[in-house]
Amino acid sequence: MFEIFTLGGGTYLVDLLNAVAAVTGGGAYVNLAQLAGMAGLAWILMRTAFGGSWRDNGKWVLLFAAVWGAMIVPKATVRVVDRLDPALAPAVVANVPMGLALFASLTSEVGDGLTRLTEQAFALPDDLRYRRHGMIFGARLADRATRLEVTDAVFARNLRSYARQCVFHALLLGHVTADDLRESTDLWSLVTAAGTPSAGASPARMFEFSTRGAVSGTGATTLDRQVVTCRDGATRLDAQWTAEMNRAATVFGRRIFPGARTDALARAELLAALPAAHDFLVGASRAAGEIMRQQMVLNAVHDAGEQWAAEAGNAAALRAYTDA
Repeated sequence: MFEIFTLGGGTYLVDLLNAVAAVTGGGAYVNLAQLAGMAGLAWILMRTAFGGSWRDNGKWVLLFAAVWGAMIVPKATVRVVDRLDPALAPAVVANVPMGLALFASLTSEVGDGLTRLTEQAFALPDDLRYRRHGMIFGARLADRATRLEVTDAVFARNLRSYARQCVFHALLLGHVTADDLRESTDLWSLVTAAGTPSAGASPARMFEFSTRGAVSGTGATTLDRQVVTCRDGATRLDAQWTAEMNRAATVFGRRIFPGARTDALARAELLAALPAAHDFLVGASRAAGEIMRQQMVLNAVHDAGEQWAAEAGNAAALRAYTDA
């Protein structure tokens, strides 16, 4: 049995080999090959009869016979090993032409061996290895992490409202600087910390806080709105982060790892790979939840700034905010 190693796409490779086995094992393919061989032999005989070199023509006949008899007629069984999908099934394909099976097995084994040696030399974390998640996975994951957003619409609405009415006013009053917001490693803790002056959770400022109400007769869910202080709203938002993090990990895990068999596996892959990529590329060790919350708060604050500038019709303010 020959083994063919691949990094992703194992299912398609199995389907391709099954198609090749079906085509080469059919009577139509054999008849067509025999017809081509007879036509070639007739042409060789004609060339030889009219002064062609019998040695050159004989080489062609021997080559055709060798290829057909040694690489097409003999069949082999192939097992496809997908490094990114170890549970690939079915992974064994029978009746594959010997030539194809041998060539594919040798080249894939060489590539797999070189990949393992390279990863050992560069000592990548297990969750970032090429054989596990593909090429430059760490960089791709870090890039996608910058686009993490709150998945719950009501929670996102409240978070943007808090940023506009509480954080931005603290910024205008000089209670916090743009550098603090940009460089903080825990932005949520910064903008919700109680104290005087507050960077957001002030008892003197208020914003509109929405909660889901009952389902109406039309099937739509109503929103109950109330005005709360920034400090009270920060406490309410903080209590909802756990549920949002669990939901977001499942949603983004499925998007980033579409090949995972279940939502739970996709979520586990994300929570394991995100800290490894962050530590390897940024040099800071943080939990997956902290990384996700930091990026979601950053994006929410950015969206709130764009929304505020758009509603005010102030393009200059938007540019100043973006530059900051």
